[in-house]
Amino acid sequence: MLIEVIVIGLLVQAVLWKKISLDLDYLKTMLGILALLLVLRFIIRLNPQAPQTIYRLQGPLIIGLSLLLVRQKPRLGFILFSIGLFLNGLMLALYGRMPVDPSALVQAGQESVLKLLIQNQSTSHCLMTGGLQAYLGDWIPLPKAYPLARVISPGDILMSLGLAYLLILQPIEKEMSHD
Repeated sequence: MLIEVIVIGLLVQAVLWKKISLDLDYLKTMLGILALLLVLRFIIRLNPQAPQTIYRLQGPLIIGLSLLLVRQKPRLGFILFSIGLFLNGLMLALYGRMPVDPSALVQAGQESVLKLLIQNQSTSHCLMTGGLQAYLGDWIPLPKAYPLARVISPGDILMSLGLAYLLILQPIEKEMSHD
C-alpha cells in the first residue's frame, strides 16, 4: 500500500501544477528510489524468509524519498505527506515491516490478517510489541462499517491529509485567489 500512496503523491505533484518545476536529476532520483523499492518488494514476495536486512532496506529508501519530496516542494500538502512518509519509513527501517496492533485488527474485522501475523506469514506487517511501535505503527482501526476496513498509522493519516490538501483544498484556495 505504501508504494501505491507514494506513486499517487508523485502523480499528484506532476498533474496539479501547470508549471512543473522538476529538474531531470530530481526526477531520475525519485524514479530510481521507486524502482529500488519495487525490486525489494519483489525480492521479499519471492522469498518471504529473506534476511531482515532486506526488509529493513525499504525504510531508508522511503525516508530518502520523503526528504527529497519535501525539499523539492516545500508546500503544506507535501510537508504533511512527507512527514507521514518519513514516519512510515522509520518503522520499516527499524522493524523491517510495519508493526500492527492485534486488538486494532480485531476491531477492524481483520481476524484473517491477524492469523497470518501470528504465523509470521506476512511480508508487509508484523505484530506490535510496544515501545515506539505503539505510537507510529498501525494502531488506528477503521471500523468494519467502512468499506475498506483496515488498521492505519499516524503516518498514513498524515499522508492522506497531505494528499487531500493537494487535491481538494489547494485548488480551491488557488481558484479563490484568482477571484
